[in-house]
Amino acid sequence: MLKESVQSVFLLPDKKVEDCIIVVRNQQVMLDSDVAYFFNVETKKMNQQMKRNVGRFPEDFCFKLNSSEFKNLMFQNGTSSVGYGGRRYTPYVYTEHGIIALAGVLRSEVADRMSVQITRAFIAMRKFIIENGDTLLTLARIQNRQLEFENETNKKFDEIIKLIDNSDIPKK
Repeated sequence: MLKESVQSVFLLPDKKVEDCIIVVRNQQVMLDSDVAYFFNVETKKMNQQMKRNVGRFPEDFCFKLNSSEFKNLMFQNGTSSVGYGGRRYTPYVYTEHGIIALAGVLRSEVADRMSVQITRAFIAMRKFIIENGDTLLTLARIQNRQLEFENETNKKFDEIIKLIDNSDIPKK
């Protein structure tokens, strides 16, 4: 269901809105570079507009990642390190409300259209999580139990192999 509703939001050929929404500090957010991509503006210019209108962007609308969050994000996404063409500064992230505020300060038709579509993607993801939260939790529990059983089985095989290695049985 999520894919269908978010697919209708999809506009640009090589990036999907729902793939750009991440969770940081228990909030759904988008990186400044992704928002700039969808708004068809340079990241630097977009962030400058945000800074010029800082009163419209309280911390629950927009915040800068700290260095550990940024390193974790680079690790999760497999992005390159600073010395090899990666970002040289910690990015800002925008919540759903921050993206709407950005559309207001950027004042472009693309920003207006995309802010509506990005907001719909946030709503669709929230709805999906609410509707499927119990199922997702159950799957996580099953996965954890499976890992526990796998670890126990590996330990038992290791013990058996040690017993065989220490026994006086002729080895061929």
